[in-house]
Amino acid sequence: MEMIYKVAVATHVIAATIWVGGVLFMALVAIPVARTLEPKMRVRVTSAIGRRFQRVGWASLGWLVLSGSFMMYFWGARWANLTDLSFFQAPHTRVLSLKLGLVTLMLLLSLTHDFFVGPRASQSESAAQAARYRTMAAWQGRITGVLVIVIVILATMVARPWLV
Repeated sequence: MEMIYKVAVATHVIAATIWVGGVLFMALVAIPVARTLEPKMRVRVTSAIGRRFQRVGWASLGWLVLSGSFMMYFWGARWANLTDLSFFQAPHTRVLSLKLGLVTLMLLLSLTHDFFVGPRASQSESAAQAARYRTMAAWQGRITGVLVIVIVILATMVARPWLV
């Protein structure tokens, strides 16, 4: 069981690196470069990059949920101590609960961005409506970028309880 835990931790870190790296790449590289393109090309480029990262990103997020759930189980998390919140009594598991809350928020934000706002930003009939959706998508991207940084900081604190 301990070997499986070690594999879960390693692959969790790899999946987190893929997700965080992709989000930051989009925010810091792809979108700023796309803004220099003429409007039709900008929409095509950002849509194509977004669709490609969507597959990779959601696969990473899925693995993060599975491996993270396994790691919590390894630490002793069970339905009983999760529902009565006794699992979250230690300082590092209190930080974990904050991280899980932010992960949930990030997942909801990513779901609406990827499957509602993003597609409408590139497929809306009217220019005004498309502009509104692009603005919403941009803000969702910025918020997601901040959330992933905070989540990484909290994950470090969970993995290193003496930092708490």
